Amino acid sequence: MLYSCNVFEFQDPETIFQLPRRILPHRLNLIASIQVDLSYMEALQFNHSCDHFPKEWESCWRIIAELQGLRELRVDINMFFELYKPHIPLKTILDPLRAVKGAKIFEVSIHGTMEAVTEFWDAPFDAVVMVGREY
Repeated sequence: MLYSCNVFEFQDPETIFQLPRRILPHRLNLIASIQVDLSYMEALQFNHSCDHFPKEWESCWRIIAELQGLRELRVDINMFFELYKPHIPLKTILDPLRAVKGAKIFEVSIHGTMEAVTEFWDAPFDAVVMVGREY
């Protein structure tokens, strides 16, 4: 019941990265609903180095993609490129999410970007882009 009836909420990619090390595999596969709330700065600080960002970010999404019981996935990404450097292209951030195939509900909300998301029309998720600033 704990895994299948609750929403697991993550605000740090490191927590996702640690899931297979902290929860038994058969219990991981009972997780049905995940909410991922990430700010651009949190994503950049993952492992304290932007150089490692793409590889570790992809690993997080492979972990989520392997969750056999996942039915609902909501991702909220706040990105304010003009405030934080170095710039990571939206494509680099969103491409790894394509690995997730099994969720019946898969929504990605992107806040604070002017980049076009038209190349993601065939992605397995519904993208909602909100232009503007949230402080």
